[in-house]
Amino acid sequence: MPTESVMIEGRGPDGKRRIIEVTADGELYVAMTGADIEIGAVEIKDADSDLRAQVTAQGLQVAEAAIACAAADINVPAVNTAAVVTYAAVAGLRHHITGVAWSYAGGIPVGGRLTVTDVGAVVLDIDIAEEGAGLLMFPKPKMNALVNTAMVVTLAAGGAAIFGKVNVLNHYTE
Repeated sequence: MPTESVMIEGRGPDGKRRIIEVTADGELYVAMTGADIEIGAVEIKDADSDLRAQVTAQGLQVAEAAIACAAADINVPAVNTAAVVTYAAVAGLRHHITGVAWSYAGGIPVGGRLTVTDVGAVVLDIDIAEEGAGLLMFPKPKMNALVNTAMVVTLAAGGAAIFGKVNVLNHYTE
């Protein structure tokens, strides 16, 4: 996610020049002036963030670069073992996640549970009472309460002959 705002210049459908700011929280601010700039002539990729913006004939196009997949985002342990993904503390940064996917196979889990722990406190706790896959997406990313702290995502052991898997979606630090 971007940490600062990005500014671009372009021309709107009415032909008037616009200076557009896209802030770190996704807010758009537009200032209009009388000078002309060609549509499509301006494209910005902010070197310090994943934000890219361009003025096109269809208007402002804003996109974020994809977050790379990592084996560290998945845990597939042995039968009747908790599936745990741990993100160690990173100096000066917070961990962020946008969702969690999980599954239990081999039967109905006994004590099925998904938790996210931050600074040693459980900040998300869901009971899972059925076999199969599940998905939980956060409209806004979950993040550590403090910098320099670990984040732990745990799918509890499901019982004898039950396999559990956990996948953390879109983990990043900033």
